[in-house]
Amino acid sequence: FDSGTDYNKALSALRDKPLMEQSEKFGFGIRILRQEKFETLISFIISANNHVPRIKKTLERIAKTLGTAHDGYYGFPSPEVMAAQSESLYHELGCGYRAAYIKDTGKRIADGFDLEALDTLSTDELLTSLMTLKGVGPKVADCIALFAYSRQDTFPVDTWVKKISRDIFGEDYPPNIIRKKLVALYGKNAGIAQ
Repeated sequence: FDSGTDYNKALSALRDKPLMEQSEKFGFGIRILRQEKFETLISFIISANNHVPRIKKTLERIAKTLGTAHDGYYGFPSPEVMAAQSESLYHELGCGYRAAYIKDTGKRIADGFDLEALDTLSTDELLTSLMTLKGVGPKVADCIALFAYSRQDTFPVDTWVKKISRDIFGEDYPPNIIRKKLVALYGKNAGIAQ
């Protein structure tokens, strides 16, 4: 639950930044979870061009079909278990076009792509490494960096952030420029600001 992060200190540093006063009141008490790396990676690959109820159902089907049962719930399967499955199984589980990405990513991790070793990289190096995995573009890489690696100097840019960025900057920019501008604006606490 990220209990080691001093959110009061981060919020204090953000308070004078655009939209933060309203955001702090609205989101008071929200914390950024520190999630398991492989499950976070697969979850955000599935999240691309998707909506929360469907993402949740797809992840539940993967866990129930491939995971280990634990008193009424199912643990998320290992990369080795996921790599051993056919792409068609992932289609059957509701992954759609992402089935190939999930199969390939499971295989890459099972074959030695070390998610734990990425902890030692700078944020830019981490993002670059994550984007070598199929299905991981800039937004998905930022989400994984924020939620699995606790990189607060990231700012995932989704549809809602694009709309809000117009209010902050007064014009439309492409996502990569929005991200750079927002990380520069919110600094080392950009992930909390997001």
